[in-house]
Amino acid sequence: MNNKYYLFHALDVATYFKWAHVARHNEVSILNELWMQRQTCLAVDEQTSFDDFVQDVYMELNWLWRQGFVDEFSDFNLALDLFLYPQVMSQKRYARVEQYFKMLALLFILTPHLPYTLLDLGRIINDLGYRRCSKTLARCIIEMTDKLGLRLVKANGFPCGESYIRQGGTVLIGMSVERSQQLAEAFEENLSMASSAQKQKAKSPDFDQPNSIGRALAHFDPAESP
Repeated sequence: MNNKYYLFHALDVATYFKWAHVARHNEVSILNELWMQRQTCLAVDEQTSFDDFVQDVYMELNWLWRQGFVDEFSDFNLALDLFLYPQVMSQKRYARVEQYFKMLALLFILTPHLPYTLLDLGRIINDLGYRRCSKTLARCIIEMTDKLGLRLVKANGFPCGESYIRQGGTVLIGMSVERSQQLAEAFEENLSMASSAQKQKAKSPDFDQPNSIGRALAHFDPAESP
């Protein structure tokens, strides 16, 4: 499957578990759901088994917890170490912002009935340790979201560009239609080849629901908003 989007590593998934406070009894089902879409969302090769993937995630998760916990953004500082995060989509100095958007991307992948969420860009950027959104950072945010299969629009549904992002206002962020369809195709492909036991464990997302921001805004009339 041809894939132009970012593929998540075990450390990304482990960071999501810690950042999102995933309950322990939900961890394996989430890993199984990601595995059923692995061609389009996970950085694993054909020789990697599901058990290998699970072991890698838990190894990284144990390492993260050994570093302690300060706040929801504390683990993002680890992204500054390129040995741990060998793949940086944008500039290294914006690695914390990049990691935050990776967490949002995983959230949308694992929550197919959530078409979008409101995001206060100015507050998030400040919380991540940046004084303002520069022109370079705004451009990097557009690149990050594109590679993650996310789409940013204004609160009234219109597309938002670099200048709007620099203002640090509120935006809607959600998964793009193309990304959503690609995930659905990967899930169905793996489900057709899965064993009966694997099919019983698989939590099939209802991809007919408006799980992309494009579908959610399909009947949205911007003229009705201020």
